[in-house]
Amino acid sequence: MSVDSTRRDCPGHGSASTSGRERYNPGMTERMCPRCGAANPPAGMNCVACGERFPQKVDRKTWPILVRLSLWGLPSRASAWAFVWICVAGMLGSLAYGFVDWWFFPIAGLFVPAALAYYLSLRWVDENSSWR
Repeated sequence: MSVDSTRRDCPGHGSASTSGRERYNPGMTERMCPRCGAANPPAGMNCVACGERFPQKVDRKTWPILVRLSLWGLPSRASAWAFVWICVAGMLGSLAYGFVDWWFFPIAGLFVPAALAYYLSLRWVDENSSWR
């Protein structure tokens, strides 16, 4: 038995049946997929079996400046949605009261970009990052 054949059969160096992604690394633990329960390498971003994306720790400093500004101080997705609906309610209330006092019509117009900024920031985080 040569040294090369011993290395090929050793779990740390892989074997003919395993690819480079599936090699066993004794210093690290496996990640379990929350969707299908398959064991995955610890450094993987997606599950090897089903393709589910693993949640990552979020560094909000990497978000674009407009997303950070509109979600500044909001700890969760639910609080951001609350601000969207508060802006919509404020706009509708200002529109309704605008028939009593016309100065409220321009105030209603100010709620539109605020609600849009919250909504677009929510969509950006959902598509490109995570809330955790």
